[in-house]
Amino acid sequence: MIPRTSPARARSQRPTASSRARAAPPGWSLGGIAAQIGLATYPELVSALVLLGTNPPGHMVKPSEQLFYDVSTKPENDFADEVTLFFEPSDPGSRESARRSWERIAARSEDRSIPVPGPWAAAQIDSEPRNPVFPAGAVLDVLKTTRTPVLHIAGDHDIMFPVENWYALSRQLATVHLITYPRAGHGPHQQYPEVSAAHVAAFTASLQPRG
Repeated sequence: MIPRTSPARARSQRPTASSRARAAPPGWSLGGIAAQIGLATYPELVSALVLLGTNPPGHMVKPSEQLFYDVSTKPENDFADEVTLFFEPSDPGSRESARRSWERIAARSEDRSIPVPGPWAAAQIDSEPRNPVFPAGAVLDVLKTTRTPVLHIAGDHDIMFPVENWYALSRQLATVHLITYPRAGHGPHQQYPEVSAAHVAAFTASLQPRG
């Protein structure tokens, strides 16, 4: 489930700090894994890292739930599937947040992503949980030693990347700030868009890299 990149190719294509401005890249879910790899590969280009509903490298103390794979690999997903995948189905407030998120996305007419075919997307996901899902010890070492600020926002019941895997690394990660939203799932920013935006804005504005 992680990108496969040739180390030699990565080194040969490595940009220089003078060729690009430093940035605070966001990454949700698998995008969060890519963002962590980016920090490890190009640390001089990253001023801060913003992660949402993703997983740290290494062994998972709490693996993903089979439910995520059963639902996400369907050829087509409906609203009920969205609730299961990204929210907390047992909570009325979370279900209502899912409805509002669904309507916001449906109402958007500009700057939309290119539609991804369901069968293709399903083929990119395993049929069952793996552990580790992100086997990258070198990236974990970077998270333990980096001086670049990292923010991770999660729901307290993420069926794909349980937040407990971040808790297990408490006091080991050098600069990681953890925020956990209650009664929320794999899409914490979808359930709490305003609060998420405020947390990200405050984080990027107030934290400066220390090296």
